[in-house]
Amino acid sequence: AFEAVRQQPVLFLGNHQVQIESMLFPMVTTALTGVHIVTIASEEHRNGWVGPLSGFSYKYPGVSYPRVIIYFDQQDPKSMFGILEQLKQELKVQGHSVFVHVEGQLGLACRRPIRRLSSVFLDLAVEMSVPIVPVRLAGALPTGALEEPLDFPLGFTSQDYYLGKPIMPEQLSKLPLGRR
Repeated sequence: AFEAVRQQPVLFLGNHQVQIESMLFPMVTTALTGVHIVTIASEEHRNGWVGPLSGFSYKYPGVSYPRVIIYFDQQDPKSMFGILEQLKQELKVQGHSVFVHVEGQLGLACRRPIRRLSSVFLDLAVEMSVPIVPVRLAGALPTGALEEPLDFPLGFTSQDYYLGKPIMPEQLSKLPLGRR
């Protein structure tokens, strides 16, 4: 099913276990899909280790890389409206995919399903006519709850990335909002 959406912009919607996946998932998946991926990340990461490392990773003299992160200030939820406009440009004009950690925060334990998903991303998929690819990130957290989120998988173990069956925008548009 994934082959049908490969090499076209999609909206990757997933959970969030550890910080490093925000950088690794787009790198790995860009190679798989052939399409550049932009990630939405919390504004606080701009000046933490993620922002500078990301900036360093995509700098090389004479080479111009497209941006890889759009920062979202969770203290200013209204700023998402401007970000949505940027995402529309990324999807349609630039032809890039977008990766969103739908709950916007790091997990503290594994086996915890996503409990909330903003309808703005579902509406975006319908409006821009792009498929949604569900993403499940697994294996980085313990079964018992942590007190603090992790930057890297517990014990520096491996982490699995699962791509679900694409949900086509036509499927979503036929459903009432609550069912989406």
